[in-house]
Amino acid sequence: MKGIFMTKKKDKTIDEMEKLQQAIFEREVDEELQREKLKAMWQKYRFAVVGFIIGVLLVTIGHEVYYSWRQKVSLSESDSFENAAVLAYTGETEKAEEILKKLVAEGKTGYAPLAQMKLAGIYLAQNKTQEAINALQAVINSNAPEQLKAVATIAYVGQLFETEDATKLQNMLQPYLIGSSNFVGSAAELSAALHLKSNNEAAAIKVLNQTINNPKTAPIVKKRLSELLSVIEE
Repeated sequence: MKGIFMTKKKDKTIDEMEKLQQAIFEREVDEELQREKLKAMWQKYRFAVVGFIIGVLLVTIGHEVYYSWRQKVSLSESDSFENAAVLAYTGETEKAEEILKKLVAEGKTGYAPLAQMKLAGIYLAQNKTQEAINALQAVINSNAPEQLKAVATIAYVGQLFETEDATKLQNMLQPYLIGSSNFVGSAAELSAALHLKSNNEAAAIKVLNQTINNPKTAPIVKKRLSELLSVIEE
């Protein structure tokens, strides 16, 4: 009887160990899937950020803002910026950088921070990450229009996603997660990614739901965030 009892106890111990190993395996698989989801989302977002910055910034900040600037600033700075933009687009980046740096140093109008932003785009295209971060930080700290600061902030957070303190980055995104910000979609997407990186899936779902349910969020943005939410909730 004693031998039978010990055998049953041993079998029960083995069974419990197998269950524990299975649970550990399932958890590791789940964590790996979460990492893959986050990686896929981040790769998609990072590409969007780079394209957003390198693209024609005059379109990014809106024609209305641009033309209102043209009425208030000197045509010389306006022409210098447009010349630099064309040079950068055609691959003559050294000449473009020279013009833009002069605008940053000597500009007395809204074209100074705009030139700084364009420099950030050029640096990103050249994989000069630190120079790009410095340029973006300069725009954020300047008296640039809010639209331009928003683009710089989102790009800045995107570049420091892996290395900077998540709380600091979340605080930078917060102003663009409320109201009728034109950048609420990008801010919400990146905020959710930061929460996922911190293993806080509930917070990621919450920020996405809040943005989706915000009546001021554009339908196309709601659709994109809804698709992302469905991936996280799977």
